Amino acid sequence: MFLVGGVIFLGMGGVFTWTLAGLALHPDTLEPAIARTVLVRDLAAFHAGRATETLDELHARYRDLVLRVIALLEPGDASLAHDLTVSTDQLWATLADPWQFASLAKS
Repeated sequence: MFLVGGVIFLGMGGVFTWTLAGLALHPDTLEPAIARTVLVRDLAAFHAGRATETLDELHARYRDLVLRVIALLEPGDASLAHDLTVSTDQLWATLADPWQFASLAKS
């Protein structure tokens, strides 16, 4: 069971990294408000108690970003778009959890 969980966690990390790398390579295709969403500092500030937004507001920004990324991916990489769609909630759970988020920041 631990092996399955580890594989899922690594897969989620890979999708998350791939998504952020893709956004970093194409910043000109994103609106400034959405590009800001990518910045992990907003979640880091939330977890550090310095947030200017609630977790629900951050989640809404995350959902908007994911929808935008999926729309950008679908024409060129439908498989990755599908993987992101399927793992969106799991990725958010990782980002919203302070301990899991901290472990992502360390890696």
